[in-house]
Amino acid sequence: MALGPPRERWRRRNGAPERAAAHRAAAREGAGRTMTERSGPLWDPVLGRAPLPRAAATLGFELLDADAEEGTVEVAFTATADFTNPLGNVLGGFLAAMLHDTVGTALLATVGPGRFQSTEELTVRFLRPVRPGRLVGTGHVVHRDEDHASLEAALSDPTGAIVATATALARIVDLDAGGTAP
Repeated sequence: MALGPPRERWRRRNGAPERAAAHRAAAREGAGRTMTERSGPLWDPVLGRAPLPRAAATLGFELLDADAEEGTVEVAFTATADFTNPLGNVLGGFLAAMLHDTVGTALLATVGPGRFQSTEELTVRFLRPVRPGRLVGTGHVVHRDEDHASLEAALSDPTGAIVATATALARIVDLDAGGTAP
């Protein structure tokens, strides 16, 4: 009997015991180099060696900290008045995009050159209304093996209150010689 999608997702999130060694090795893939020594589709833009992707620039993305060994990141975003609904609150779609950039960055902090991530599933919870301003995202890799990861993130307002959270499943992909995912 084949495993249904919920069971397959559980196995991707939690891993099978035989994959524990692969998880430990994968978590070290991006470790051992300082942020300024890194290169690739994430690092070149955040270190000023290439322009930020337009979506990240629109969101005011700024990498504050990354720990490849722990699989954690802290990023900042600037929610402008252009992101608001008629009541002046930031639209949930922009918050979801910020959380998406946060979980993706957490995973990318752990991968080596020539690899990228592709989000397969993103679940967002909106906890309270958000006004324009600086928002800080914290993200971490909950579980990772050679080609999949389970991720979590939270977005906080200037008072430190968590305004939205996300969980995600992502696939780790090899880039082709041109630097794009097949």
